[in-house]
Amino acid sequence: STNGKWNGAARFERALSGGRNVYALVEYSHTRDYDDEHPGLPSSSLLAEGSFDFPRAMTVALRIERTDRLEEERLADPFRSPRPHYDAHQLGATRFVSAAVNVASVKHALVRPFIEVSRLHASPRPGPSFFEPAEFYGSRGAWSFSAGARVGFGHMRQMGRYGPAARSTTPGQHMTGHEHE
Repeated sequence: STNGKWNGAARFERALSGGRNVYALVEYSHTRDYDDEHPGLPSSSLLAEGSFDFPRAMTVALRIERTDRLEEERLADPFRSPRPHYDAHQLGATRFVSAAVNVASVKHALVRPFIEVSRLHASPRPGPSFFEPAEFYGSRGAWSFSAGARVGFGHMRQMGRYGPAARSTTPGQHMTGHEHE
């Protein structure tokens, strides 16, 4: 089996007057598997995120994602599927849509409180479908509320971060590792 993939991304980041920063990222990916030249079900993912910094006060961030997950045969344990996978033998697809809003304080360099509210919605994608999210999860949607604080001390290095997390969070701090472009 083979597959065809297409990916694209665009990023914008700008420092504005008064210490304000704005950031935005959009990514799209599309995949279709083929088995002996017969196309399987396509899947795609779309991500959009952005943030705005209010100097010496807070950062407000928004993230929205829509992802298709292909359905496969399941074993008696619904969280397990047979191995090896047969790429072009999917039973259907489920679309997951999530949105999150995060507000974080930037008043203190070492302790940064935050709150986040997110919503997840899952539904069978049009066409053949075997999986019913409401039966599996008890509902097609779920809310999540988080609150906490990021605490830093000493010389901190974060690796493998991208987007707003890739920016330095402490004056004089230098980031290392992967910054997604």
